[in-house]
Amino acid sequence: MLLLPLLNAYREDHPDERDVIERFVALLTEHPDCYSRHCWAGHITGSAWIVDPAGERVLLTHHRKLDRWLQPGGHSDGDPDTRAVAVREAEEESPVAVWMLLDGSASMAQADRATPDWSRFDAARLLCLCIAELAMTQGDRFGWMILQESALGVADPRAGRAQAGRMQVELSRLDAAGAFPDDTTLAPLWQRIGRHDLVLFVSDGFDEGGIALIERLAKAGREVLAIQVLTVEERDFPFDGGFRFRDQESGAELVSDGVALRETFLSRFGAAQTALSARLDKAGIRHATYVLDEPIDRPLHVLFGRGAEPK
Repeated sequence: MLLLPLLNAYREDHPDERDVIERFVALLTEHPDCYSRHCWAGHITGSAWIVDPAGERVLLTHHRKLDRWLQPGGHSDGDPDTRAVAVREAEEESPVAVWMLLDGSASMAQADRATPDWSRFDAARLLCLCIAELAMTQGDRFGWMILQESALGVADPRAGRAQAGRMQVELSRLDAAGAFPDDTTLAPLWQRIGRHDLVLFVSDGFDEGGIALIERLAKAGREVLAIQVLTVEERDFPFDGGFRFRDQESGAELVSDGVALRETFLSRFGAAQTALSARLDKAGIRHATYVLDEPIDRPLHVLFGRGAEPK
């Protein structure tokens, strides 16, 4: 039985609880059906403690019948893997609403010269669809907001494959355009995103309004993650000869020699990236960067795979 080795190890570490542990061992050995709720001698259940990264807060659920606040848990229903039961019950009793905030401003339409059909916005849309798949595997509800100057496109969180299908259709119809929305346009966001919802912001990170928004969300108690999407040319600046550089949102232009600008650009861009990273760290926002020539799941491994990157 999977639970017996754990009980034996626990008994070694906590000899003062030997009597209680012996009762569990007797139940396991004398009643093969102890993982069923129909075993009236007693039955094994699974529960879990869900603790925040700082180790300061735990998640409890209100048990209506007992009128008590308890850690998530429930019946094994015949499953002898108590650890798996605990995880399953925790997921079922503490569903998370995942909000994806997708930057739809004009700068997100930028692509590299070598791959003009693969823009920042294309990558951001695909990342959101990947996150939706992850949410579905956890049984979580997920919704999205398209952050554009003209309006805030909102789809409230729902679970299931139909929601993912709707998301794919709606995102495929969108184009990145205009400036980042102002506070008035963003106002409905604060009424939709719940106190304990998970927020994932996908953007190039260049608009001050966007960074200020997620800082406020984090300060208000939401768990916020951020994925910054960059082009290869921003990372490498592979320009030779004369070029006309144009800001897609402001329309400002700069005509200059690529080689002459490279060292200055890379230095300033690197400093700006370092400052942004420090700013997000200070706000408690976990973040990852995705560049358009990288595997699309790289930032997901960084954020959700304990820092491990795909090989």
